[in-house]
Amino acid sequence: MRTNRLTERDLSRIIKKVLNESNVDVSGIVHRHIDGFVDETLNKFMDVMYDITDELMEKGIMPSSHFNEVGIHFEKEMVGLSQEVIHKIHEDEELQNHMKNTSHNDDFSVHH
Repeated sequence: MRTNRLTERDLSRIIKKVLNESNVDVSGIVHRHIDGFVDETLNKFMDVMYDITDELMEKGIMPSSHFNEVGIHFEKEMVGLSQEVIHKIHEDEELQNHMKNTSHNDDFSVHH
């Protein structure tokens, strides 16, 4: 029977590989929920804006271009907020991965 000796570098690569393979697709989860929410919210908001415009026009009031700009501003804000959520979750994920890697390295150092 042949015995192979692993170096500290070999163990470190094995641990990193195992950790990387066990990572959850956080980005996919976040996008699946956030994208649908943003789309639905934007559609509802635009429906409200059209309803307001229709009712104002029935009363003889023509909404200004500034009123229309509100929809554009709202959309930018929603997209910005969804990107911020995604960014913060990625930061949390990176921190957790760093803590896992540090913990595994500390465990190895203690037992080495």
